[in-house]
Amino acid sequence: MDRVSTHWGRIDFLLHLIGGFLGGVQIHATSLQQWQQMMELNLKTAFLFCRAVLPIMIKQNYGRIITVGSKGGLQGTAGIAAYAAAKAGLINFTQSLAAEGKSHNIHANVIIPSIIDTPENRQAMPRADFKDWVTPDSLAKVILFLCSDDANDINGATIPVFGKS
Repeated sequence: MDRVSTHWGRIDFLLHLIGGFLGGVQIHATSLQQWQQMMELNLKTAFLFCRAVLPIMIKQNYGRIITVGSKGGLQGTAGIAAYAAAKAGLINFTQSLAAEGKSHNIHANVIIPSIIDTPENRQAMPRADFKDWVTPDSLAKVILFLCSDDANDINGATIPVFGKS
């Protein structure tokens, strides 16, 4: 982060897109390794990036942080406990981040997509109805809005982007 800040002079935005789903199993069949992978992939990465960028944003008294959660983080369902717990943690982490950053003009919001229309998801769910899924373009538009001055009054929000589902 210091190299980026030194090169560009500042860091105004952090978009945490790291995350993923490694397959679902029921709780009794979830290994500790699977649990830890979901936490590291979906929650620990957000903590590490935010912890690194916050001193820079605090110093410049400005920043916008957007994390990408999941509909699964709002309500757990069978077979996705580790993923749902990690995404629920990300939602609450982002809300805490918003509360801590507000006195430094740092806003943090989490967008909550349903299934994103990616080649990987299409391959994993070939019989699904893709037309109801959220497009990457739709997510990008929400992210761009949250980075704009039009969103200056939005902080700590959990924003659903469910497409047609």
